[in-house]
Amino acid sequence: MQRISAWRSASSRQSVIGMLVAVVVFVVAAASAPGSSGSPIVGADDTVPSQIANSGAPATPELVAGELVGGASRFVPIPPTRALDTRSSSSYARMFGGSSISLDPISGTGVAAAAGVDPDDVTAVVVNTTIVRADGRGFATMWPTGSERPTAATNNTEFEGHTIGNLVIAPLGLERKISIFASTDVHVTVDVLAVFVSSGTTSEGRFEQLGPIRHTDTRDTNDPMAANERRRFDLTTAGVPADATGVVMNLTGFRSNGPGFYRVWAAGAPEPDTANVNLIGTGFAAGNQVISPVTDGQVDVFTNVGSDITIDVTGYFTGPSAASTTDGLFVPLAPGRLLDSREPGGPTGLTGGARLAGAVAFELPVAGRIGVPNGEAMAVALNITGNQTGGRGFVKASAAGAPEPATSSLNFTAAGQTVPNHAITSIDPTSGAVDLLPSVDTHLIVDASGYFLADGAPAPPPSAFGKSVDPGSFVPAPLGEPPAAGPYDFLFDRSRYLSTGVRPNPTIASRYDACAPIRYALNVDIADDAAIADLITSIEEVERYTGIDFDYAGVTSAGMVIDDEILLPEAFSPMLPYRYLPPGADVVIGYSQSSDTPGLRGGVIGVGGGLRVPSSSLMFRGFAIIDLPDLPMSSERIATTTHELGHLMGLGHVSDFDPRTGLPSDRFQGLGPIAGQWNASDLLEQLMYPQLNPSTTTFSPGDIRGLWELYGTQTCAARGTLETHTSAPNDVPDEIDWRDVEIVVET
Repeated sequence: MQRISAWRSASSRQSVIGMLVAVVVFVVAAASAPGSSGSPIVGADDTVPSQIANSGAPATPELVAGELVGGASRFVPIPPTRALDTRSSSSYARMFGGSSISLDPISGTGVAAAAGVDPDDVTAVVVNTTIVRADGRGFATMWPTGSERPTAATNNTEFEGHTIGNLVIAPLGLERKISIFASTDVHVTVDVLAVFVSSGTTSEGRFEQLGPIRHTDTRDTNDPMAANERRRFDLTTAGVPADATGVVMNLTGFRSNGPGFYRVWAAGAPEPDTANVNLIGTGFAAGNQVISPVTDGQVDVFTNVGSDITIDVTGYFTGPSAASTTDGLFVPLAPGRLLDSREPGGPTGLTGGARLAGAVAFELPVAGRIGVPNGEAMAVALNITGNQTGGRGFVKASAAGAPEPATSSLNFTAAGQTVPNHAITSIDPTSGAVDLLPSVDTHLIVDASGYFLADGAPAPPPSAFGKSVDPGSFVPAPLGEPPAAGPYDFLFDRSRYLSTGVRPNPTIASRYDACAPIRYALNVDIADDAAIADLITSIEEVERYTGIDFDYAGVTSAGMVIDDEILLPEAFSPMLPYRYLPPGADVVIGYSQSSDTPGLRGGVIGVGGGLRVPSSSLMFRGFAIIDLPDLPMSSERIATTTHELGHLMGLGHVSDFDPRTGLPSDRFQGLGPIAGQWNASDLLEQLMYPQLNPSTTTFSPGDIRGLWELYGTQTCAARGTLETHTSAPNDVPDEIDWRDVEIVVET
């Protein structure tokens, strides 16, 4: 399997070639792994920049966690609704370690209809996110799509097969989407329990704090729940009003009779298929914060396994009899980190790298950080994670200086564990801080995703997300007659030539179906509006010279990992359970960085390519990934993106040197009747020359001729229009022998 050629400067050729040899050897070894069949080849191109002046400006302004404010919002309960289950979904699959997915939990799931609200008014969702059958130790993160993935973790797994859930109040991002990252292979379920909706003064849906108050402890009454038991709990005895719309409580199972779960729902309502707490074995203990609708202040609880339980009530959401104010409205923020005791310093390393001491309260400043305003927040939505725990124990969270609560916000059962839990926690109005009291020495990581308004605090108005995507309305015209001659090459043909030393006959002219649109998803998580506009500029340039409509399929956080296992899982035996493309997309185009896309390491600033079926030479499942942090100038971004889109569409490099040795050669000038006779200046002016020249941001004559040779020779009556396509989009072709599929990376 071949992979990765480079866009480079002359001075960097020799060092880059050494890197390429190592990469090719690695990929060949991966291709022949036991159980795989055939020799699938990934076709992509890596781009290394020439030596260019750095303006000193960052590629995008740093996206500070917490700055994406959705405005004041009220709580609206719904019957628990499963928005995602990768075990059974036709649009998603088991998550590949290091990859991300994005989904709209509102539209198409029945959530907005159940809440009786306009989907555009929803600012956040209350979800229970469960990681199922993890491959090993790792974590998952949920965040608003379109913002940079935070350091916050919403779930942590400790061993192979671990299944663990956690409550998350998840602010929505671009196009009402949320994204999920998994550091290890996992299945994921997402159950929506409620929504937050933009609001001003209101009676219903405001948060009111209680206690925390221990409502139930079956260990004290010697009345554990039995397997397959349903039991009703009246929470009005803990101060929840009969007309409350929801309750906030912690449910913890102790001494489980085996692996199983607990679910909670409004008393008397239809029982959902969701789970709130997962217990993984006999004798196990686990807890989770639960935000549930209530009926007359009551909830029903079911367990399929049975154990002792505790229920600790920490608050409720008001009903119609409450006063009409803005107190207790929720303000969603992009998740941000308040504390990481493992860090020796910096804004989150507040302990100097030391664990918090057992039985000693630690005061954590909250107000004035990551978007939580001073004096305007009565409580904050936290995710508290214990790490490297010193033994069996717990953590209590409360307003700084308040009496020690009788209940805990986080429980762990052994030394060395990593355990998270959601906790809506009161803030001291004077200091703006919370107290964290662990029972044993432990590291703590604390992240916040929003806050609840204090009495008399101004309600932030609804605000737009911090960026937007305008895909434009450009309609490409038919290509017409052949353009002027120039040097060009084809991605798959050049790759075969480099690997064998012989030009294929006939020429391998792999391309997309010109009679159908190409549906593209954009990854703009680390981009600002200017960088997003540069992507659209490059896409329109490709449309102009291919005559193919690029149809916008939405934003995504997916597509930045291009390992063979996720790009071509069908070629492995048995087939691997992954999926590369987001729903509704043929290709992914976007910005990344070397920490998220390993193919961008070693100075590579872009990678582009796709898959082809040799029997038809049709391409599918493409990608163009651009290293944004290394491209501070608009011209650099446009040049690199258009170059990588050229590879995505089937163009290869043209060069005046042998890419295997870096030595001058006329054998790699490309295809056409006068290939090998072009002047060096003719080659250097092509955008597909393997060296970044920010002054060349559009296709040159040879690039244009190459695209015409790929797409101008296809007859298609519907070409050049957006409304009259007569064939299916560029989806996976039927009847594929996956052993023959190629993914070529020009070298």
